[in-house]
Amino acid sequence: MALLLTVAPLTLAGAATAQQNVEAEMSKGVKIVEKLGDKLPLDLQFIDDRGRPTKLGDFFGKGHPVILTMNYADCPMLCKLQLTGFIDALKDLKLAAGQDFEVVTVSLDPEETRMRAQDVKRAHLASWGDARGESAWHWLRATPGEKGNVKLLADALGFGYRKDPKTGDYSHLACLMLASPEGVITRYLYGIQFPESTLRLSIVEAGRGEVGSTADKVFLWCFSYDSETGRYTPALWRLMRIGGLLTVAFLAFLFFGFRKRSAAERAVRPD
Repeated sequence: MALLLTVAPLTLAGAATAQQNVEAEMSKGVKIVEKLGDKLPLDLQFIDDRGRPTKLGDFFGKGHPVILTMNYADCPMLCKLQLTGFIDALKDLKLAAGQDFEVVTVSLDPEETRMRAQDVKRAHLASWGDARGESAWHWLRATPGEKGNVKLLADALGFGYRKDPKTGDYSHLACLMLASPEGVITRYLYGIQFPESTLRLSIVEAGRGEVGSTADKVFLWCFSYDSETGRYTPALWRLMRIGGLLTVAFLAFLFFGFRKRSAAERAVRPD
Protein backbone atom coordinates (compact mmCIF):
# COMPACT_ATOMS: atom_id res chain seq x y z
CA MET A 1 0.00 0.00 0.00
CA ALA A 2 1.15 3.56 -0.68
CA LEU A 3 2.02 5.67 2.36
CA LEU A 4 0.34 9.04 2.54
CA LEU A 5 2.95 10.99 4.50
CA THR A 6 3.33 14.09 2.33
CA VAL A 7 0.78 16.25 0.59
CA ALA A 8 1.83 17.70 -2.75
CA PRO A 9 0.03 20.49 -4.61
CA LEU A 10 -2.73 19.30 -6.91
CA THR A 11 -1.55 19.34 -10.52
CA LEU A 12 -3.47 19.26 -13.79
CA ALA A 13 -2.05 15.82 -14.50
CA GLY A 14 -3.17 14.63 -11.07
CA ALA A 15 -6.64 16.07 -11.60
CA ALA A 16 -6.93 14.33 -14.96
CA THR A 17 -5.83 11.02 -13.45
CA ALA A 18 -8.29 11.45 -10.59
CA GLN A 19 -11.11 12.10 -13.07
CA GLN A 20 -10.26 8.82 -14.78
CA ASN A 21 -10.30 7.18 -11.36
CA VAL A 22 -13.74 8.60 -10.61
CA GLU A 23 -15.10 7.36 -13.92
CA ALA A 24 -13.64 3.93 -13.21
CA GLU A 25 -15.31 3.82 -9.79
CA MET A 26 -18.65 4.85 -11.27
CA SER A 27 -18.37 2.03 -13.77
CA LYS A 28 -18.17 -0.36 -10.82
CA GLY A 29 -21.58 0.76 -9.61
CA VAL A 30 -20.28 2.87 -6.71
CA LYS A 31 -22.45 5.95 -6.30
CA ILE A 32 -23.74 8.54 -3.88
CA VAL A 33 -27.45 8.91 -3.18
CA GLU A 34 -28.01 12.36 -1.72
CA LYS A 35 -30.03 12.46 1.48
CA LEU A 36 -30.47 16.18 1.94
CA GLY A 37 -32.54 17.02 4.99
CA ASP A 38 -31.91 13.68 6.74
CA LYS A 39 -30.63 13.61 10.30
CA LEU A 40 -27.33 11.83 10.90
CA PRO A 41 -27.11 9.02 13.49
CA LEU A 42 -25.26 11.06 16.08
CA ASP A 43 -25.08 8.21 18.60
CA LEU A 44 -22.63 6.14 16.50
CA GLN A 45 -19.43 5.30 18.37
CA PHE A 46 -15.90 5.71 16.93
CA ILE A 47 -12.29 6.20 18.09
CA ASP A 48 -10.42 9.42 17.35
CA ASP A 49 -6.79 9.69 16.23
CA ARG A 50 -5.66 9.94 19.85
CA GLY A 51 -7.27 6.63 20.69
CA ARG A 52 -10.16 8.13 22.62
CA PRO A 53 -13.71 6.77 22.28
CA THR A 54 -16.08 9.35 20.88
CA LYS A 55 -19.55 9.70 19.43
CA LEU A 56 -20.36 11.38 16.16
CA GLY A 57 -22.66 13.68 18.09
CA ASP A 58 -19.70 15.06 20.07
CA PHE A 59 -18.89 17.30 17.10
CA PHE A 60 -22.37 18.72 16.73
CA GLY A 61 -24.53 21.00 18.81
CA LYS A 62 -21.82 23.69 19.02
CA GLY A 63 -23.57 26.30 16.90
CA HIS A 64 -21.51 25.73 13.76
CA PRO A 65 -21.71 23.25 10.86
CA VAL A 66 -19.56 20.19 10.25
CA ILE A 67 -17.84 19.10 7.03
CA LEU A 68 -17.70 15.31 6.72
CA THR A 69 -15.42 13.24 4.50
CA MET A 70 -15.09 9.47 4.14
CA ASN A 71 -11.58 8.43 3.18
CA TYR A 72 -8.86 6.08 4.42
CA ALA A 73 -5.14 6.27 5.02
CA ASP A 74 -3.95 3.67 2.51
CA CYS A 75 -6.09 4.85 -0.39
CA PRO A 76 -3.85 4.55 -3.49
CA MET A 77 -4.78 7.91 -5.01
CA LEU A 78 -8.27 9.41 -4.86
CA CYS A 79 -8.35 10.23 -1.14
CA LYS A 80 -5.04 12.04 -1.36
CA LEU A 81 -6.18 14.11 -4.33
CA GLN A 82 -9.54 14.92 -2.76
CA LEU A 83 -8.08 15.98 0.59
CA THR A 84 -5.30 17.94 -1.11
CA GLY A 85 -7.91 19.87 -3.10
CA PHE A 86 -9.89 20.37 0.10
CA ILE A 87 -6.84 21.79 1.87
CA ASP A 88 -6.18 24.15 -1.02
CA ALA A 89 -9.67 25.56 -0.48
CA LEU A 90 -9.20 25.72 3.31
CA LYS A 91 -6.03 27.78 2.89
CA ASP A 92 -8.04 30.53 1.18
CA LEU A 93 -11.18 30.13 3.26
CA LYS A 94 -12.38 33.33 4.91
CA LEU A 95 -13.85 31.45 7.88
CA ALA A 96 -12.23 30.25 11.10
CA ALA A 97 -11.71 26.53 11.73
CA GLY A 98 -13.14 25.47 15.07
CA GLN A 99 -15.17 28.64 15.35
CA ASP A 100 -17.19 28.71 12.13
CA PHE A 101 -16.93 25.02 11.21
CA GLU A 102 -15.33 21.69 12.11
CA VAL A 103 -14.16 18.80 9.94
CA VAL A 104 -14.77 15.11 10.61
CA THR A 105 -13.03 12.45 8.50
CA VAL A 106 -14.15 8.86 9.03
CA SER A 107 -11.99 6.02 7.72
CA LEU A 108 -13.64 3.58 5.35
CA ASP A 109 -11.17 0.92 6.50
CA PRO A 110 -12.36 -0.65 9.78
CA GLU A 111 -8.86 -2.10 10.29
CA GLU A 112 -7.05 1.24 10.09
CA THR A 113 -4.56 1.70 12.92
CA ARG A 114 -4.13 4.70 15.17
CA MET A 115 -0.59 5.26 13.84
CA ARG A 116 -1.73 5.43 10.23
CA ALA A 117 -4.54 7.82 11.12
CA GLN A 118 -2.10 10.07 12.97
CA ASP A 119 0.43 10.01 10.10
CA VAL A 120 -2.15 11.06 7.55
CA LYS A 121 -3.67 13.74 9.77
CA ARG A 122 -0.25 15.26 10.51
CA ALA A 123 0.64 15.36 6.81
CA HIS A 124 -2.55 17.17 5.86
CA LEU A 125 -2.37 19.57 8.81
CA ALA A 126 1.22 20.46 7.88
CA SER A 127 0.06 21.30 4.37
CA TRP A 128 -2.88 23.33 5.67
CA GLY A 129 -0.65 25.36 7.96
CA ASP A 130 -3.44 26.49 10.30
CA ALA A 131 -2.70 25.89 13.98
CA ARG A 132 -6.44 25.67 14.67
CA GLY A 133 -6.69 22.60 12.46
CA GLU A 134 -5.30 20.26 15.10
CA SER A 135 -8.40 20.64 17.26
CA ALA A 136 -10.87 21.43 14.46
CA TRP A 137 -10.19 18.42 12.19
CA HIS A 138 -11.17 15.08 13.73
CA TRP A 139 -10.00 11.77 12.24
CA LEU A 140 -12.19 8.87 13.32
CA ARG A 141 -11.92 5.13 12.83
CA ALA A 142 -14.00 2.12 13.75
CA THR A 143 -14.31 0.95 17.32
CA PRO A 144 -13.10 -2.70 17.48
CA GLY A 145 -16.41 -3.95 18.77
CA GLU A 146 -18.54 -1.76 16.48
CA LYS A 147 -16.86 -1.87 13.07
CA GLY A 148 -20.26 -1.80 11.39
CA ASN A 149 -20.72 1.83 12.44
CA VAL A 150 -18.65 2.98 9.44
CA LYS A 151 -21.15 1.35 7.11
CA LEU A 152 -24.06 2.73 9.11
CA LEU A 153 -22.73 6.27 8.74
CA ALA A 154 -22.00 5.78 5.04
CA ASP A 155 -25.55 4.53 4.50
CA ALA A 156 -26.97 7.51 6.39
CA LEU A 157 -24.98 9.82 4.10
CA GLY A 158 -25.88 7.82 0.99
CA PHE A 159 -22.15 7.31 0.44
CA GLY A 160 -21.55 4.14 -1.55
CA TYR A 161 -18.25 2.25 -1.39
CA ARG A 162 -16.97 -1.25 -2.07
CA LYS A 163 -13.92 -3.27 -1.02
CA ASP A 164 -11.90 -5.03 -3.70
CA PRO A 165 -11.27 -8.56 -2.34
CA LYS A 166 -8.08 -8.89 -4.38
CA THR A 167 -6.30 -5.66 -3.49
CA GLY A 168 -8.07 -4.68 -0.28
CA ASP A 169 -8.65 -1.19 -1.69
CA TYR A 170 -11.98 0.58 -1.37
CA SER A 171 -13.82 1.89 -4.42
CA HIS A 172 -15.55 5.19 -3.66
CA LEU A 173 -16.21 8.65 -5.05
CA ALA A 174 -14.74 11.98 -3.96
CA CYS A 175 -17.22 14.10 -2.03
CA LEU A 176 -17.44 16.56 0.86
CA MET A 177 -20.68 16.42 2.82
CA LEU A 178 -21.92 19.24 5.02
CA ALA A 179 -24.28 19.06 7.95
CA SER A 180 -25.96 21.67 10.11
CA PRO A 181 -25.05 22.14 13.79
CA GLU A 182 -27.96 19.81 14.59
CA GLY A 183 -26.64 17.06 12.32
CA VAL A 184 -28.95 17.56 9.33
CA ILE A 185 -27.36 16.93 5.91
CA THR A 186 -27.36 20.17 3.91
CA ARG A 187 -24.98 19.86 0.94
CA TYR A 188 -22.82 17.50 -1.15
CA LEU A 189 -19.74 18.90 -2.93
CA TYR A 190 -18.23 16.53 -5.47
CA GLY A 191 -14.77 16.26 -6.97
CA ILE A 192 -11.19 16.94 -5.99
CA GLN A 193 -11.14 20.72 -6.35
CA PHE A 194 -13.40 23.05 -4.39
CA PRO A 195 -13.63 26.79 -5.17
CA GLU A 196 -13.24 28.80 -1.96
CA SER A 197 -16.46 30.69 -2.64
CA THR A 198 -18.47 27.49 -3.07
CA LEU A 199 -17.05 25.93 0.09
CA ARG A 200 -17.56 29.15 2.08
CA LEU A 201 -21.16 29.60 0.98
CA SER A 202 -21.92 25.94 1.65
CA ILE A 203 -20.64 26.36 5.20
CA VAL A 204 -22.66 29.56 5.68
CA GLU A 205 -25.73 27.82 4.30
CA ALA A 206 -25.23 24.84 6.62
CA GLY A 207 -24.74 27.22 9.54
CA ARG A 208 -28.32 28.46 9.20
CA GLY A 209 -27.33 32.09 9.68
CA GLU A 210 -25.01 31.51 12.64
CA VAL A 211 -21.74 31.84 10.70
CA GLY A 212 -20.47 33.95 7.81
CA SER A 213 -20.69 37.62 6.94
CA THR A 214 -23.84 39.61 6.26
CA ALA A 215 -22.77 39.87 2.62
CA ASP A 216 -22.57 36.06 2.36
CA LYS A 217 -26.06 35.69 3.84
CA VAL A 218 -27.51 38.25 1.44
CA PHE A 219 -25.73 36.50 -1.42
CA LEU A 220 -27.28 33.17 -0.44
CA TRP A 221 -30.73 34.74 -0.50
CA CYS A 222 -30.19 35.72 -4.13
CA PHE A 223 -28.27 32.62 -5.23
CA SER A 224 -28.87 28.88 -4.98
CA TYR A 225 -26.62 25.86 -5.39
CA ASP A 226 -26.55 24.25 -8.85
CA SER A 227 -25.57 20.58 -8.47
CA GLU A 228 -24.77 20.30 -12.18
CA THR A 229 -22.14 23.04 -12.16
CA GLY A 230 -21.11 22.61 -8.52
CA ARG A 231 -21.46 26.35 -7.93
CA TYR A 232 -23.94 28.88 -6.61
CA THR A 233 -25.91 30.52 -9.42
CA PRO A 234 -28.54 33.30 -9.42
CA ALA A 235 -31.96 32.23 -8.16
CA LEU A 236 -34.02 33.94 -10.85
CA TRP A 237 -37.29 33.98 -8.94
CA ARG A 238 -35.61 35.73 -6.01
CA LEU A 239 -33.92 38.26 -8.27
CA MET A 240 -37.26 38.89 -10.00
CA ARG A 241 -38.85 39.41 -6.60
CA ILE A 242 -36.17 41.91 -5.64
CA GLY A 243 -36.59 43.64 -9.00
CA GLY A 244 -40.34 43.82 -8.50
CA LEU A 245 -39.97 45.30 -5.01
CA LEU A 246 -37.48 47.88 -6.26
CA THR A 247 -39.82 48.80 -9.13
CA VAL A 248 -42.75 49.26 -6.75
CA ALA A 249 -40.58 51.32 -4.41
CA PHE A 250 -39.40 53.50 -7.30
CA LEU A 251 -42.94 54.08 -8.59
CA ALA A 252 -44.12 54.90 -5.07
CA PHE A 253 -41.28 57.40 -4.74
CA LEU A 254 -42.26 59.07 -8.01
CA PHE A 255 -45.95 59.13 -7.10
CA PHE A 256 -45.51 60.66 -3.65
CA GLY A 257 -42.83 63.02 -4.96
CA PHE A 258 -45.24 64.22 -7.65
CA ARG A 259 -48.06 64.70 -5.14
CA LYS A 260 -45.79 66.62 -2.78
CA ARG A 261 -44.58 68.92 -5.55
CA SER A 262 -48.17 69.51 -6.77
CA ALA A 263 -49.27 70.42 -3.26
CA ALA A 264 -46.37 72.85 -2.92
CA GLU A 265 -47.22 74.49 -6.26
CA ARG A 266 -50.87 74.97 -5.23
CA ALA A 267 -49.78 76.50 -1.93
CA VAL A 268 -47.82 79.29 -3.64
CA ARG A 269 -50.19 79.83 -6.57
CA PRO A 270 -52.09 83.17 -6.25
CA ASP A 271 -55.90 83.07 -6.03
